[in-house]
Amino acid sequence: MADRLSGSRLAAVTTSLIALLFSTASVNAMPTRVLERQAAAVPSVSSVPFRMDASNQAAWWSPIDEFGGDVYIAYDGWGGAAASTGGSADTHTVWIARRTPNGEWTRDCLRFGFACAVFRDDPGHRQPSIAVDGDGYIHVFTALHKNHWVYYRSGRPRDVHTMVNRSAQLPDQGDVYTYPVLTRTGQGDVYMVIRAATGGGPEHGRLYRWANPTNAWSRVAIFASQVGYTVYPDDIKADSAGNVHLIWEWTYGHPPRGPRHLGSYLRYSPSTRTFTNAAGAVVPVPASTTSATVYKPLEGAETKTGVDTPATPTPPGMGTAKLAIDPANERFIDNPAADAMLTREYRAPFIVPAAGQV
Repeated sequence: MADRLSGSRLAAVTTSLIALLFSTASVNAMPTRVLERQAAAVPSVSSVPFRMDASNQAAWWSPIDEFGGDVYIAYDGWGGAAASTGGSADTHTVWIARRTPNGEWTRDCLRFGFACAVFRDDPGHRQPSIAVDGDGYIHVFTALHKNHWVYYRSGRPRDVHTMVNRSAQLPDQGDVYTYPVLTRTGQGDVYMVIRAATGGGPEHGRLYRWANPTNAWSRVAIFASQVGYTVYPDDIKADSAGNVHLIWEWTYGHPPRGPRHLGSYLRYSPSTRTFTNAAGAVVPVPASTTSATVYKPLEGAETKTGVDTPATPTPPGMGTAKLAIDPANERFIDNPAADAMLTREYRAPFIVPAAGQV
């Protein structure tokens, strides 16, 4: 029954317990802030005390996670000592930072040998994404824009100083990847949506899983693919039942030639290994632009084949989208009795008896 649990509200907005806010007004400033929602739902903002590179910007990534009260971020670090090396068109290093509840920061870089690895700038594409699994091990994917895997994992739980390149341990070696977005489930597994391509085929959407009990990555499915179109994986979240919710959008052409369209949604049930849409209907995968998965249809003059041309340099389309699961409104599909159990409505509340009733 648990695999039938769904989030009743699918929101193309950015809401989370922790978010990174970026400003590109000055690469000499420390523009990054950590926004947290406290118990009283009053946000507080504190500075990340490390210099960011101007390339530290993207629409399809997950640069922050929380585990056991600690906050973890992955970011492009300042490219070098000279002013020119902090720009968005040269190089950068990648750093993993951890902040404890008392505000203490520790950090270290991803290394090549004994030195910090240096990566080529590519704003919007090659930024790092991070997740911490249920045992506290840190997973980071970075430097991916139609590249082979670049993947680091810590050697000890919660330890940013023990990041090791473990790219060779991933499946589907030889393919190329862009836009990794990760989430952790309540069972401790990590799931990732990513754009992938094999040879000259379409750039499609894949779902991967880190199985925490066995400490191994595997491919779950190609969840979206269509010849002549390119997938942009927006976001992925897990609900309280362990189901995995993912959203993405499409652009026409291969390589992509214009804005994105047709925001789409699927829910994956690990227990049944099936994909369903927001209405609970099973959807065969890979989904296409005509599958019953679209939550954001075309509007007005928008067409799914709209492309950038000299005559129409900015045709209507989507930017990016983010997903939030609302635990207060999760429900079971077609099962009112189970819905009642979520809020304990299936039993009368306990009432302290009066003295004469004892």
